[in-house]
Order: sequence, then C-alpha cells, then structure tokens
Amino acid sequence: MPERRVHVHNPTVTITRINAEESRQLGEIFASKVSAASGPAAVLLPLEGLSAVDAPGQPYWDEEADTALFDAIRAGLREGIRLREVDANINDPEFADAVVEEFDRVWAEAHAVRADP
Repeated sequence: MPERRVHVHNPTVTITRINAEESRQLGEIFASKVSAASGPAAVLLPLEGLSAVDAPGQPYWDEEADTALFDAIRAGLREGIRLREVDANINDPEFADAVVEEFDRVWAEAHAVRADP
C-alpha cells in the first residue's frame, strides 16, 4: 500500500490525503459529472487549497496533488462550462464571494432560459 499523509484532526476524526494520481482520477470523474449537466453550470477552483489543512504551510498542503486534480478538471470539462480560478483557499471569504457571484450568474442565466418561449 502506498504511503499516506494522515492528519489526526481530533480524537474521533482522522483524515488521509489522496495522492496526485488519485487526484487526477478524481478530477476526471468530477469533470465528466459536471459536463453531463443539461443546464448552466460553473466550476470554481480554489487555487490555495481545498480545506483548512490543505493550504500553504498546513499538514495537507500538496501542490502536486491539487495541480493534478485541477488540470484534470480543466482538461475534462466540456465547452460551455464556465471555469473560474480563484487565488484563495476554499474557506477564504474571497472564495465564498466568488461562489456567490457565480451562483447569481448561473441563476440568472437559468431563469432567462426558462423564460424564453
């Protein structure tokens, strides 16, 4: 079994980091699922990490694994899916603001499509 990065969060929660190859595979699956959307969709990538412990200087920071995930998502999304890269961690207010902006845009687009005869 490959060596794993393990982080004990508290006495009842321990998390294990996936490696770059697994991240690539996950990105491919994610992109195929999003690409199957029949309505408006968007994907936002938090370039500074996917959790509080996946941030520069934190125990789960693995730039290689995150890059593999994001590259697979970029490569696998069908044309027409909006991709937005945000220089923030998923838990940062800047990322939350970007998500709200994209949600508002997608919501407006979806309702405009439904309103057309």
